[in-house]
Amino acid sequence: MIRSFTFGAIAFAAMLAPTASAQFSLTGSNIDSGGDFGDLGNGTFSGTYSGPSTIYTSFNVTGTLNSVNPATFADEAVLEFVNNTTSSSFRFRPDLTASTFSSIAVNRTVDALAWFNTNDSATVTAFESYDDGAGADSNWQSISTTFRGSLNTTSLGNLGPNVTFDTFGSTIVDTEIAVYSMNGTLIGANDDSTSGLLSELALSGLAAGTYLVVVGGYDTGFTDFLAIAGYAEDSETGDGVLNINGALGASYTIGTNELEVYSFNVVPEPGTMLALGVGAMALLRRRSKKS
Repeated sequence: MIRSFTFGAIAFAAMLAPTASAQFSLTGSNIDSGGDFGDLGNGTFSGTYSGPSTIYTSFNVTGTLNSVNPATFADEAVLEFVNNTTSSSFRFRPDLTASTFSSIAVNRTVDALAWFNTNDSATVTAFESYDDGAGADSNWQSISTTFRGSLNTTSLGNLGPNVTFDTFGSTIVDTEIAVYSMNGTLIGANDDSTSGLLSELALSGLAAGTYLVVVGGYDTGFTDFLAIAGYAEDSETGDGVLNINGALGASYTIGTNELEVYSFNVVPEPGTMLALGVGAMALLRRRSKKS
Protein backbone atom coordinates (compact mmCIF):
# COMPACT_ATOMS: atom_id res chain seq x y z
CA MET A 1 0.00 0.00 0.00
CA ILE A 2 1.02 3.66 -0.15
CA ARG A 3 3.36 3.98 2.81
CA SER A 4 3.62 6.97 5.12
CA PHE A 5 7.07 8.50 5.47
CA THR A 6 7.84 12.14 6.07
CA PHE A 7 10.95 14.19 6.47
CA GLY A 8 12.17 17.59 5.41
CA ALA A 9 11.64 21.10 6.66
CA ILE A 10 7.97 21.59 5.73
CA ALA A 11 4.77 20.56 7.47
CA PHE A 12 3.86 18.43 4.48
CA ALA A 13 1.05 16.26 5.81
CA ALA A 14 -1.03 19.25 6.85
CA MET A 15 -0.53 20.87 3.45
CA LEU A 16 -1.51 17.77 1.48
CA ALA A 17 -4.55 16.60 3.42
CA PRO A 18 -7.00 19.47 4.02
CA THR A 19 -9.57 17.99 6.42
CA ALA A 20 -10.08 14.83 4.38
CA SER A 21 -13.53 13.27 4.34
CA ALA A 22 -13.37 9.69 5.69
CA GLN A 23 -14.37 8.13 2.37
CA PHE A 24 -16.39 8.53 -0.80
CA SER A 25 -18.57 5.62 -1.93
CA LEU A 26 -20.81 4.95 -4.90
CA THR A 27 -23.23 2.04 -4.53
CA GLY A 28 -25.56 0.14 -6.84
CA SER A 29 -27.74 -2.96 -6.98
CA ASN A 30 -28.89 -5.25 -9.80
CA ILE A 31 -26.28 -3.80 -12.18
CA ASP A 32 -25.92 -5.77 -15.42
CA SER A 33 -22.59 -6.24 -17.16
CA GLY A 34 -23.88 -6.92 -20.61
CA GLY A 35 -21.23 -6.49 -23.29
CA ASP A 36 -18.60 -4.13 -24.66
CA PHE A 37 -18.33 -0.66 -23.18
CA GLY A 38 -21.07 1.53 -24.64
CA ASP A 39 -23.57 -1.30 -25.14
CA LEU A 40 -27.11 -0.48 -24.03
CA GLY A 41 -27.27 -3.50 -21.73
CA ASN A 42 -24.61 -2.18 -19.35
CA GLY A 43 -25.74 -0.80 -15.99
CA THR A 44 -24.57 2.39 -14.29
CA PHE A 45 -24.73 3.99 -10.87
CA SER A 46 -23.63 7.44 -9.75
CA GLY A 47 -23.28 9.93 -6.92
CA THR A 48 -21.93 13.32 -5.83
CA TYR A 49 -18.98 13.97 -3.57
CA SER A 50 -19.98 16.28 -0.71
CA GLY A 51 -16.81 16.43 1.38
CA PRO A 52 -13.96 18.97 1.38
CA SER A 53 -11.22 19.02 -1.25
CA THR A 54 -8.95 16.03 -0.65
CA ILE A 55 -6.66 13.41 -2.19
CA TYR A 56 -7.63 9.80 -1.48
CA THR A 57 -5.02 7.02 -1.58
CA SER A 58 -6.90 3.76 -2.19
CA PHE A 59 -9.79 2.36 -4.20
CA ASN A 60 -11.92 -0.62 -3.10
CA VAL A 61 -14.70 -2.62 -4.74
CA THR A 62 -16.96 -4.97 -2.79
CA GLY A 63 -20.07 -6.80 -3.91
CA THR A 64 -21.59 -10.01 -5.19
CA LEU A 65 -20.87 -10.80 -8.84
CA ASN A 66 -23.23 -13.39 -10.33
CA SER A 67 -22.81 -15.21 -13.62
CA VAL A 68 -25.67 -14.87 -16.11
CA ASN A 69 -24.05 -16.39 -19.21
CA PRO A 70 -22.33 -19.66 -18.13
CA ALA A 71 -19.50 -19.03 -20.61
CA THR A 72 -18.34 -15.75 -19.06
CA PHE A 73 -15.15 -15.44 -16.98
CA ALA A 74 -15.06 -13.46 -13.76
CA ASP A 75 -12.14 -11.30 -14.92
CA GLU A 76 -14.16 -10.14 -17.94
CA ALA A 77 -16.38 -8.00 -15.69
CA VAL A 78 -14.94 -4.48 -15.76
CA LEU A 79 -15.96 -1.18 -14.17
CA GLU A 80 -15.29 2.25 -15.64
CA PHE A 81 -15.15 5.06 -13.10
CA VAL A 82 -15.62 8.62 -14.40
CA ASN A 83 -15.37 11.87 -12.47
CA ASN A 84 -17.78 13.83 -14.63
CA THR A 85 -16.65 17.17 -13.22
CA THR A 86 -12.96 16.75 -14.04
CA SER A 87 -13.45 14.40 -17.04
CA SER A 88 -10.96 11.93 -15.51
CA SER A 89 -11.53 8.18 -15.61
CA PHE A 90 -10.05 4.71 -15.20
CA ARG A 91 -11.06 1.10 -15.80
CA PHE A 92 -10.87 -1.54 -13.09
CA ARG A 93 -11.25 -5.33 -12.88
CA PRO A 94 -12.84 -6.11 -9.53
CA ASP A 95 -12.00 -9.83 -9.74
CA LEU A 96 -9.03 -11.46 -11.45
CA THR A 97 -10.39 -15.03 -11.68
CA ALA A 98 -9.72 -16.16 -15.26
CA SER A 99 -12.37 -18.91 -15.30
CA THR A 100 -16.12 -19.42 -15.37
CA PHE A 101 -18.00 -18.99 -12.10
CA SER A 102 -21.43 -19.03 -10.51
CA SER A 103 -21.26 -16.36 -7.80
CA ILE A 104 -18.26 -14.54 -6.30
CA ALA A 105 -18.00 -12.33 -3.23
CA VAL A 106 -15.68 -9.60 -4.47
CA ASN A 107 -13.46 -7.51 -2.20
CA ARG A 108 -10.45 -5.96 -3.96
CA THR A 109 -8.42 -2.91 -2.90
CA VAL A 110 -5.62 -1.17 -4.79
CA ASP A 111 -3.49 1.91 -4.24
CA ALA A 112 -4.75 5.02 -5.99
CA LEU A 113 -4.49 8.78 -5.93
CA ALA A 114 -7.82 10.49 -6.50
CA TRP A 115 -8.43 14.23 -6.28
CA PHE A 116 -11.97 15.31 -5.31
CA ASN A 117 -13.56 18.68 -4.75
CA THR A 118 -16.95 19.45 -3.24
CA ASN A 119 -19.85 18.67 -5.62
CA ASP A 120 -17.79 16.56 -8.03
CA SER A 121 -20.19 14.10 -9.70
CA ALA A 122 -19.09 10.58 -10.56
CA THR A 123 -20.49 7.62 -12.51
CA VAL A 124 -19.56 3.93 -12.57
CA THR A 125 -20.44 1.80 -15.60
CA ALA A 126 -20.28 -2.01 -15.69
CA PHE A 127 -19.26 -3.74 -18.92
CA GLU A 128 -17.54 -6.86 -20.27
CA SER A 129 -14.09 -7.00 -21.85
CA TYR A 130 -15.37 -9.96 -23.92
CA ASP A 131 -19.01 -10.25 -24.94
CA ASP A 132 -20.12 -13.88 -24.53
CA GLY A 133 -23.51 -13.42 -26.15
CA ALA A 134 -26.77 -11.52 -26.21
CA GLY A 135 -28.03 -10.12 -22.94
CA ALA A 136 -26.15 -9.82 -19.69
CA ASP A 137 -22.98 -11.86 -19.18
CA SER A 138 -22.91 -11.14 -15.46
CA ASN A 139 -24.80 -9.13 -12.85
CA TRP A 140 -23.82 -7.24 -9.71
CA GLN A 141 -26.53 -7.95 -7.18
CA SER A 142 -24.88 -5.44 -4.90
CA ILE A 143 -21.76 -3.33 -5.44
CA SER A 144 -19.90 -0.59 -3.63
CA THR A 145 -16.91 1.37 -4.95
CA THR A 146 -15.04 3.37 -2.31
CA PHE A 147 -12.17 5.84 -2.19
CA ARG A 148 -10.47 6.29 1.19
CA GLY A 149 -7.14 7.08 2.87
CA SER A 150 -5.14 10.29 3.41
CA LEU A 151 -1.98 11.25 1.56
CA ASN A 152 1.35 11.36 3.40
CA THR A 153 4.55 11.18 1.39
CA THR A 154 8.31 10.84 1.45
CA SER A 155 9.94 14.17 0.61
CA LEU A 156 12.72 14.23 -1.98
CA GLY A 157 13.62 17.76 -0.93
CA ASN A 158 14.19 20.78 -3.16
CA LEU A 159 14.90 20.17 -6.86
CA GLY A 160 15.49 22.46 -9.81
CA PRO A 161 12.98 23.26 -12.54
CA ASN A 162 14.75 20.80 -14.89
CA VAL A 163 14.81 17.28 -13.49
CA THR A 164 14.93 13.68 -14.74
CA PHE A 165 13.52 10.72 -12.83
CA ASP A 166 14.18 7.08 -13.74
CA THR A 167 13.85 3.61 -12.23
CA PHE A 168 17.00 2.13 -13.80
CA GLY A 169 18.55 -0.52 -11.55
CA SER A 170 15.21 -1.78 -10.19
CA THR A 171 14.68 -5.54 -9.97
CA ILE A 172 11.07 -4.94 -11.00
CA VAL A 173 10.72 -5.96 -14.63
CA ASP A 174 8.26 -3.25 -15.68
CA THR A 175 7.72 0.14 -14.03
CA GLU A 176 5.62 3.21 -14.78
CA ILE A 177 6.20 6.73 -13.47
CA ALA A 178 4.34 10.04 -13.41
CA VAL A 179 4.63 13.52 -11.93
CA TYR A 180 1.59 15.48 -10.73
CA SER A 181 1.08 19.02 -9.53
CA MET A 182 -0.53 19.29 -6.11
CA ASN A 183 -3.86 20.24 -7.71
CA GLY A 184 -3.95 16.93 -9.62
CA THR A 185 -2.72 18.01 -13.06
CA LEU A 186 -0.65 15.30 -14.75
CA ILE A 187 2.65 16.99 -15.65
CA GLY A 188 4.18 14.00 -17.44
CA ALA A 189 4.28 10.19 -17.46
CA ASN A 190 6.37 7.37 -18.92
CA ASP A 191 5.84 3.64 -19.26
CA ASP A 192 8.77 2.23 -21.25
CA SER A 193 11.99 4.21 -21.73
CA THR A 194 14.31 3.85 -24.71
CA SER A 195 16.30 1.44 -22.52
CA GLY A 196 13.45 -1.06 -22.07
CA LEU A 197 10.52 -1.64 -19.71
CA LEU A 198 11.90 0.54 -16.91
CA SER A 199 10.73 4.15 -16.90
CA GLU A 200 12.41 7.50 -17.42
CA LEU A 201 10.74 10.92 -17.28
CA ALA A 202 12.57 14.18 -18.09
CA LEU A 203 10.85 17.45 -17.17
CA SER A 204 11.93 21.01 -17.81
CA GLY A 205 10.74 24.46 -16.87
CA LEU A 206 8.76 23.40 -13.82
CA ALA A 207 7.19 26.31 -11.99
CA ALA A 208 7.95 26.86 -8.31
CA GLY A 209 5.74 24.70 -6.12
CA THR A 210 5.22 21.22 -4.72
CA TYR A 211 4.87 18.13 -6.92
CA LEU A 212 4.17 14.42 -6.50
CA VAL A 213 6.14 11.57 -8.11
CA VAL A 214 4.14 8.35 -8.48
CA VAL A 215 5.81 5.01 -9.31
CA GLY A 216 3.89 1.82 -10.09
CA GLY A 217 4.21 -1.53 -11.82
CA TYR A 218 2.79 -2.85 -15.07
CA ASP A 219 -0.59 -1.47 -16.17
CA THR A 220 -0.63 1.45 -13.73
CA GLY A 221 -3.00 4.12 -15.02
CA PHE A 222 -2.24 7.86 -15.00
CA THR A 223 -4.59 10.67 -15.97
CA ASP A 224 -5.40 14.14 -14.66
CA PHE A 225 -6.73 13.88 -11.09
CA LEU A 226 -6.41 10.07 -10.98
CA ALA A 227 -3.66 7.46 -10.68
CA ILE A 228 -4.43 3.80 -10.04
CA ALA A 229 -2.19 0.79 -9.54
CA GLY A 230 -2.26 -1.91 -12.18
CA TYR A 231 -2.21 -5.65 -11.61
CA ALA A 232 1.46 -6.55 -11.31
CA GLU A 233 2.40 -10.19 -11.80
CA ASP A 234 5.10 -11.76 -9.60
CA SER A 235 7.86 -10.85 -12.06
CA GLU A 236 6.72 -7.22 -11.96
CA THR A 237 6.99 -6.76 -8.19
CA GLY A 238 10.07 -6.42 -6.03
CA ASP A 239 12.75 -3.91 -5.16
CA GLY A 240 12.84 -0.61 -6.99
CA VAL A 241 14.88 2.57 -7.08
CA LEU A 242 14.01 6.13 -8.01
CA ASN A 243 16.96 8.00 -9.46
CA ILE A 244 17.05 11.80 -9.65
CA ASN A 245 19.27 13.22 -12.40
CA GLY A 246 21.13 9.90 -12.51
CA ALA A 247 21.78 9.64 -8.75
CA LEU A 248 19.87 7.46 -6.28
CA GLY A 249 17.04 9.39 -4.69
CA ALA A 250 14.98 6.66 -3.00
CA SER A 251 14.59 2.90 -2.80
CA TYR A 252 11.44 0.90 -2.13
CA THR A 253 9.73 -2.47 -2.42
CA ILE A 254 6.58 -2.57 -4.51
CA GLY A 255 3.98 -5.33 -4.57
CA THR A 256 0.79 -6.20 -6.39
CA ASN A 257 -1.72 -3.33 -6.40
CA GLU A 258 0.78 -0.88 -4.88
CA LEU A 259 2.04 2.60 -5.70
CA GLU A 260 4.99 4.53 -4.30
CA VAL A 261 4.40 8.28 -3.86
CA TYR A 262 7.05 10.93 -3.23
CA SER A 263 6.98 14.71 -3.06
CA PHE A 264 9.47 17.37 -4.06
CA ASN A 265 9.65 21.14 -4.15
CA VAL A 266 10.78 23.37 -6.98
CA VAL A 267 12.16 26.64 -5.64
CA PRO A 268 13.01 29.78 -7.63
CA GLU A 269 16.61 29.88 -8.84
CA PRO A 270 18.98 32.21 -6.93
CA GLY A 271 18.91 34.81 -9.72
CA THR A 272 15.13 34.89 -9.56
CA MET A 273 15.15 35.26 -5.81
CA LEU A 274 17.67 38.11 -6.06
CA ALA A 275 15.50 39.89 -8.61
CA LEU A 276 12.45 39.45 -6.39
CA GLY A 277 14.42 40.84 -3.46
CA VAL A 278 15.60 43.89 -5.39
CA GLY A 279 12.06 44.53 -6.61
CA ALA A 280 10.70 44.29 -3.08
CA MET A 281 13.32 46.71 -1.78
CA ALA A 282 12.52 49.19 -4.56
CA LEU A 283 8.84 48.95 -3.69
CA LEU A 284 9.58 49.63 -0.04
CA ARG A 285 11.67 52.69 -0.95
CA ARG A 286 8.83 54.08 -3.08
CA ARG A 287 6.37 53.55 -0.27
CA SER A 288 8.79 55.18 2.19
CA LYS A 289 9.04 58.34 0.06
CA LYS A 290 5.26 58.64 -0.08
CA SER A 291 4.81 58.31 3.66
